[in-house]
Amino acid sequence: MIPEIDIWRANLMLTRYGGEAVAEGAKRAEELAADGDLGGVAVWLRVIDAIRQLAVTTPIGPVH
Repeated sequence: MIPEIDIWRANLMLTRYGGEAVAEGAKRAEELAADGDLGGVAVWLRVIDAIRQLAVTTPIGPVH
């Protein structure tokens, strides 16, 4: 199960980056990995998973 905070982060990423949200999340995970922050990497991998799940079920863009 994905923690609620990660779902919230994923939703923010989708709102801000749209179709590029996964790539932006991966970029953040790579930055943390380069800094040796494995806990941070684990968080961002969960966020990326949540982004993918939300993107399948949530249309990007304004709601009519």
